[in-house]
Amino acid sequence: MMSNYCPDVWKSLYLQRVNQTQVKVGFCCQNVTTTCDTDQIHHVLQAKRENFLTQDLAEQCNNCWKIERKGERSRRHAAIDWFEDNAVQQDQMPHLVSLDWNSDNLCNLACISCGPRFSSRWSAEISHYPWDDNRRYEVSTRDNQVLNIVDFSNLRRVYFNGGEPLMSRDHINILTRLQSQGVLGQCEISYNTNGTQALHPEFVSLWRQARLVRVMVSVDAVGAAFEYVRWPAKWHQVQEFINKIYKLDLNVIVDITCTVGIHNVFELPTLIEWFDNTCRTNPSGDPSCLNLQQVGDIGYGGRVLDVANIGNYLAARAFTALEPLVNKFPMINVLIDAMQSGSKDPKDWKHYLEQLDRVRGTNWKKSLSKLQENLDCL
Repeated sequence: MMSNYCPDVWKSLYLQRVNQTQVKVGFCCQNVTTTCDTDQIHHVLQAKRENFLTQDLAEQCNNCWKIERKGERSRRHAAIDWFEDNAVQQDQMPHLVSLDWNSDNLCNLACISCGPRFSSRWSAEISHYPWDDNRRYEVSTRDNQVLNIVDFSNLRRVYFNGGEPLMSRDHINILTRLQSQGVLGQCEISYNTNGTQALHPEFVSLWRQARLVRVMVSVDAVGAAFEYVRWPAKWHQVQEFINKIYKLDLNVIVDITCTVGIHNVFELPTLIEWFDNTCRTNPSGDPSCLNLQQVGDIGYGGRVLDVANIGNYLAARAFTALEPLVNKFPMINVLIDAMQSGSKDPKDWKHYLEQLDRVRGTNWKKSLSKLQENLDCL
């Protein structure tokens, strides 16, 4: 087997609707996507596979190569482990085993590291700000024919992302399709959710028929800091959401995903302590995961809040705060490397938070108190 083999290239599919006739296509949520008509999906995937085989480290997979060069675990590593753990053959014979489905940008939150591309709440608010995200992304919940041409018969895993996938009917439609084809019971169902939505009986009854449900809740801090970062969510909402999931009579694991930027890098120790005390295992004792990821370029906020823009002084203080966590979370090394090699001018992110406060009536210095405390030491 080739040294850079990835089972997702032959066994996985990422889909996101663009309009009634077009979709964005890739191998997974980390792969560079291509926009095409629904009847061209097969041809696009074939071309992407040929590119993967002919390039030593295909550019379309740079998100994984970049992480692996730092010696850390990538999506490719996780895919290899999942296929091995679930006894799925890893070869170069294409058939669909894993589906990454990106729902429309319908979302009730306007998180400070996100933007209108993935949030309808952001799209409605963006006109109040001057930066270069002032283009509008329309929410399109109209169906196209993509689900009718996808072969679900061999599926073993489905991952729903958004927007907020629990606000869309996409996941219900797909799970119902799996149920009707008699394959839902062999599938692991995963969600990336903001943890503020109700658990409706309609989809909970479908969850009960799945082999495993993994609910990955986005939590970047706790308390007031959480409410500022995941505006306008309330901290009690996510706590109640997790408690309700744990009370369901089904095989479910709650994982936590934390997107790390300048705004919450000093919040990590408190967040990790909360995770250890709250979500380390499910009620059956199965281990959960706390996944750390660097803030991405999915909006203006993500760009300016990147830890690469933290500045020399705050970077030094962040190193001290994060050093005890390195052995527990190897991703910390990626964050430290980014802070060491990045821009040293912190002005943009401060101005960004001040503009958010002006429109939203919030106060970053009060809500992100640990960040402000470290600034006060200048």
